[in-house]
Amino acid sequence: MREANIKLARARLELEAERKGVDISVSLNFMNPDSFLSEDGNVNAEAVTEFVSSLAPSKPAFNQDVLRNAGNHEMYARPDRHSPESFKGLSKAQIAKLVASGALDKLIR
Repeated sequence: MREANIKLARARLELEAERKGVDISVSLNFMNPDSFLSEDGNVNAEAVTEFVSSLAPSKPAFNQDVLRNAGNHEMYARPDRHSPESFKGLSKAQIAKLVASGALDKLIR
């Protein structure tokens, strides 16, 4: 039973680390698995959460918007770059304001 709980604790650590954006793959080999078991031998969820929270994130959390906006090049375009497509729907006054502000200097030249 103890071995099963150690495997469960390890799985819980990996899951919690993935949620928090922490890489613990190397650390797992050096950890004392008993430190994540409670006195009755079950997984101590509080100890797992506390340990993982004490580590600095090694990778950014997964950004769900990356998949939602795949192919949306406008989202990642630099604001100082304009193309003729970016003028669709703009009024003459809005375009004049962009010209006056100098935001279109590179496009006009």
